[in-house]
Amino acid sequence: MRVAVIKESECEAPDNCNDICAEVCPRVREGAKETVYARENGQAAITESLCISCGICVKRCPFDAIKIINLPDEMAKNLTFQYGINSFRTFNIATPIEKKIVGIIGRNGIGKTTNINIISNKIIPNFGNFDKVYSTEEVIKEFRGKDIQPYLTRLYSKELKIAKKEQNFSQTGKVKNIVKSNRFKLINQDLLDRDSESLSGGEAQLVEIAKVLDEEAEVYIFDEPMNYLDINTRFNVSKTIKEALKDKTVIVVEHDLVMLDYLTDFVQIFYGSEANYGVASHIMPSRNGINTYLEGYLPAENVRFRDYSIKIKKVLPATTNEPFISWPEFTIKINDFTLDTKGGRLFKGDVVGILGENGIGKSTFIKALAGLEFFGIKSCKIRLYIFSTKFFYYFFGRINFVKIAKIRYNLIRDNIYVCSFAYSVSSNYSNDFLLYRSCYIKCPKAIYPILKSKVLRHFIWEVYYFYSIKRTSFNAYTARYT
Repeated sequence: MRVAVIKESECEAPDNCNDICAEVCPRVREGAKETVYARENGQAAITESLCISCGICVKRCPFDAIKIINLPDEMAKNLTFQYGINSFRTFNIATPIEKKIVGIIGRNGIGKTTNINIISNKIIPNFGNFDKVYSTEEVIKEFRGKDIQPYLTRLYSKELKIAKKEQNFSQTGKVKNIVKSNRFKLINQDLLDRDSESLSGGEAQLVEIAKVLDEEAEVYIFDEPMNYLDINTRFNVSKTIKEALKDKTVIVVEHDLVMLDYLTDFVQIFYGSEANYGVASHIMPSRNGINTYLEGYLPAENVRFRDYSIKIKKVLPATTNEPFISWPEFTIKINDFTLDTKGGRLFKGDVVGILGENGIGKSTFIKALAGLEFFGIKSCKIRLYIFSTKFFYYFFGRINFVKIAKIRYNLIRDNIYVCSFAYSVSSNYSNDFLLYRSCYIKCPKAIYPILKSKVLRHFIWEVYYFYSIKRTSFNAYTARYT
């Protein structure tokens, strides 16, 4: 079967192109006009059954809006949900197990949230017939003989109450009015007395988790519960979920492999092509599932969903006694906070992790080394690259070998421009852009030619970044490149 995906947000037909995808299509030239046609809104559409997957339209589309993917014909019978014509679709389905914790793992944009919306009865499966609204009886009949059938039967008969933690925190008001009972004591009294608008990302996440745990339900669903939480809080939350919900059915969508291994009984892997299609694997024990995900190969299904395996590289011993960088013992005082740091050194090639709770000086220590804060100490004589955890932050640095595409920018005031773009930091340039950004740029008009060239190399600029996601939101696939 062929999957043809046209991104409506990228397709600018008919205003900014002459339907070039239809003009260059061999099938249209042969007379099969319905192979590529115009929708009611004027944008292009492709009839997948007539497409021969030549790839000409993909290469000629000036907006990179078209994707053609070949899949095994056997997958057609496992199609669970499709959003619309030439849009994202998901195969198979996430499967809860009664009184067990099932973890869902996979890269972003391949249908994890879509699946948990299906099993929480927010979305009704359409099996690719997106013009038809299926009844609950028809859905149960379609899943007859599969592990999910008993669950859906109870769900649609309203025997199951669902408690679900969404990705985004949208509650307003006092925390004590949101988390009314706080029965598992995840929230301390100081936090209960605060307004939700003043919460940090980690505090808001903790409030949302405590709110869901306060509910009495048969099924609990947590969509990326560990985002923004420090390591200590992650273990506390995981321990609470394991102990408090040991007799409940739990689904956890998470990118943190350590927490998945600690928290879950079983794992289900999601793979596919970002924003194009997603496939749910069979259920596996947690340890086997995580190792399978790292390997990138499903032996039971004979599917390789990644062309490389994620392996921990061995650290080679230092070839010289001369440290690459070093710093002296120093003390930093900021208001009532004091950070005492011992001297240290790093050798070339070292990869060092800094682990600890939030608010104990990890970011302050890194900023001190980079010389970004005036702490009365000298910064290291090297260039440091810093990925900040703040939503808005000031960055002055060097961008090196970053390939950029789909740049759009508009003047908002004076010489401040809002710029949205997608870029890849992989060694080989790909149309599957790994990272997406929106930012505010303060720069002269001289940057226009550089932006239009779609490649920034050895160029220093001042920029206010806006992060829509934090580092902990990255999946294992994206984190490999950061």
